[in-house]
Amino acid sequence: GQLESPETFLNAVERLYQSPESSEDEITFRDGRVFKRRSVALESGASGSSRIWIFSDFTEAWGARIDPLTGLLNRRAYGREIPGFMASDHSAQIKAFALIDVDHFKAFNDRYGHAGGDAVLEQVGVILDKGANLALHKAFRIGGEEFAIASVHPDYEAALQYHQQIVGSIQQAGIAHAGNRPHGVVTISIGLGLFSGPGE
Repeated sequence: GQLESPETFLNAVERLYQSPESSEDEITFRDGRVFKRRSVALESGASGSSRIWIFSDFTEAWGARIDPLTGLLNRRAYGREIPGFMASDHSAQIKAFALIDVDHFKAFNDRYGHAGGDAVLEQVGVILDKGANLALHKAFRIGGEEFAIASVHPDYEAALQYHQQIVGSIQQAGIAHAGNRPHGVVTISIGLGLFSGPGE
């Protein structure tokens, strides 16, 4: 009951006890802790096999992957995870990689101050994080007002609509930005690449 997803935890246990395979993954707790879970099958004669389980609390190390202002994954996590995402094979689906920039952000800071700029980045982070309703979606803050999203979609149209909704959500938030004409509110620009298969 302390876990964010008890069913996933129990399903993995049941599946692994029927298998000789080793396993390594992460489990998250409702209180924010993150544990690494490792499991290795051990031969135990005619009675079948048994397992050894190792649980390691790496909450602090996990926190080093999080941008403290926005709560998104940081540049360090981006550098480690994007190569694997690009190499992954989702041949029946469409992979999307988006680079995002807050429009005229320097002008915003000059007019409203850096505290106001931080508040904007925090709000943008919340909106990008809400986009994580996909099973395969990761949002990163990679520096300053620059963000990235890696996600997987059923087809090209769904991928385009998904990113158009993000652009619309930022604009509809109505954050005043007099230096961003003609909109008058904070907007973002997205560079989007859509592809299938490993790095195609």
